[in-house]
Amino acid sequence: MLKIALLGLPDSAKTELALTLSAALHAATSRALVTSIDALTQQTNFSNYDLVLLMGLASAGTAPPAPALNAADQQIRATLNQAGVAYQVIYGPGNERLQHALQACEGLRARSAPPVESGTIAAMATVKKPRAWTWMCDKCSDPVCEHRLLSDLLASRTAKG
Repeated sequence: MLKIALLGLPDSAKTELALTLSAALHAATSRALVTSIDALTQQTNFSNYDLVLLMGLASAGTAPPAPALNAADQQIRATLNQAGVAYQVIYGPGNERLQHALQACEGLRARSAPPVESGTIAAMATVKKPRAWTWMCDKCSDPVCEHRLLSDLLASRTAKG
C-alpha cells in the first residue's frame, strides 16, 4: 500500500486534495493511504511515507502570496530539507492540482505493482518501459545538433593535423 503525506498551510486545500487523490487512486485500483498533515513537529516521521507532497502557494494567474504566507511556506520547506525529506511541490487549482499529484504518484504506483507473470505476452505488453533521457539543445531543440557540431569540429581537427 502506498503511503502519501500532503503538507501545506491552512486553507491550501490539502484536505480536499487528500480526499480526491485517495478516491482517484482507489478508482485506478491502487491501494493508497493519503494523509493530510496540518503541522510539522520534531516527531513527524516521514520515513513511514512513500511520497511527500507540499501544496504550492501560488498558481498561474493569481496574485503572489502575502509575505507572512511565503515565510510560513519557506519554514515548512526548511524543516523538510533539514530532516532530509524528499518532497514534490504541487501547484494549480482544483483538478489541475489533482492531475499533478497523480503524476507524482505514477512512479510509485508502477514500483508497487505486483510483478508481471513471465511468459504472459498480454501482461508484458502492458508494462511501460522508461524512456531514455534526451538532452535538448537550448538553441534549436535538436538533441543531436550539439553532438554533430562537436563531431564535425573534431573531424576537421583530425583532418588538418
